[in-house]
Amino acid sequence: TQKMCLYLHSQGRAHDIPSDGVMSEVLPCEEPVDTYIYDPSLPTDSNLGSSADRRQVEIRTDVLTYTTKPYTEPMTILGDITLVLHAASDCPDTDWLAVVTEVFPDGQSKSFHNAHYAFRARYREGFNQEVFLTPNKPEEFRIPMGPAGHQIAKGNCLRLSIFSSAFPEYEPNSNTGHEAATDTDMRIAKQTIFHDSMKPSHLVLPVIEL
Repeated sequence: TQKMCLYLHSQGRAHDIPSDGVMSEVLPCEEPVDTYIYDPSLPTDSNLGSSADRRQVEIRTDVLTYTTKPYTEPMTILGDITLVLHAASDCPDTDWLAVVTEVFPDGQSKSFHNAHYAFRARYREGFNQEVFLTPNKPEEFRIPMGPAGHQIAKGNCLRLSIFSSAFPEYEPNSNTGHEAATDTDMRIAKQTIFHDSMKPSHLVLPVIEL
């Protein structure tokens, strides 16, 4: 396998429908950030199934999407996928979630592997310690998205979605930084995703030529 890096690009409207978020092997230059509002009282839905069309989630304004151009040849992914995310939140703690999907010519967007893709910011330096965020300070998060063995068909696209909740599979992060088991408060978070020359958010794919 070889590592393929797909860099995130947009003009700040990756939450729009249609999204202007794209992914390519080209490093970003100076680009505006993408932002979205995560309200833990209105979490995204995780009850979709592994082969369900995810467009009903992707149309939400609290979900960012980045899509490649249609592939001119089949692309085979084999191994562990990693998201290198440069991001900030205006809260002391939050969650980052990501899903990769195959996009078909009719617009269907289907996930092709099941993995634990939730990442709690306070544990970014290990589960043995809690390190809270400095509000609005950019940080690099390396998010393991699990292994996949799948071939993207010729003419189809690869899509990355970024969001902050998947209920009821995961209990929504209240964004307060309080103890999760006893917290009854909630804070609405403004999330910022960076993709520029200094903070190039990207997806790392293990690909293989057959």
